[in-house]
Amino acid sequence: DIGANHGLFALFAALRGARVAAVEAQATLASVVKVATLANGVDVDVFHNAILDVPAVVEIAELGASNDYNEGGTASLGAARGEGDLKVKMVQIRTASVDLVASEVFGTDDIDFLKIDVEGVEIPALRSSLELLGRGGVREASVEFGPAERWAESETHGVAGANPAAAVDVLHKIDAAGYDTYLTWGRFCVPALNATGDLADEAFAREC
Repeated sequence: DIGANHGLFALFAALRGARVAAVEAQATLASVVKVATLANGVDVDVFHNAILDVPAVVEIAELGASNDYNEGGTASLGAARGEGDLKVKMVQIRTASVDLVASEVFGTDDIDFLKIDVEGVEIPALRSSLELLGRGGVREASVEFGPAERWAESETHGVAGANPAAAVDVLHKIDAAGYDTYLTWGRFCVPALNATGDLADEAFAREC
């Protein structure tokens, strides 16, 4: 569960007997997941890291820093920092790759389901899983994409390779590993490598 937030998906799987790894960049939310596992009597390996394809120390907005209603659900490495009284408090966090987390928790075992929801760094996150995907180590996966402008915001704040060209490159590598990839929204589902131009724009518009 990459981008675990409150841990809903991680707990859902763990309660059904799965071995689960949950990665969450927000310290408060990572703690929430840990407490929730204790309250529900399940084991989940919880990692307080930001997922990227390079080892680094990065900054992310502190939980609730942007406004009183922010529960961290839309916090991202590309979030606006603000200015003056509106300046958002940032905290530092180490990055980890999907490949590293998978290796630490599952070893060489295959993963039944990989969920990625990382608010603007989806492409670096996928790139960080290419070793795992390259050996066919994931049976099914789902990646949630937010508004397309988050890629540009992420790159502005130092996240390299979060752009449409990088997305196409990653999709070709995933395709070469033997996976079928699809872009879905509403009742529509099209092969991801065919979803370019207006079609992709419409998909993101519907997502927004």
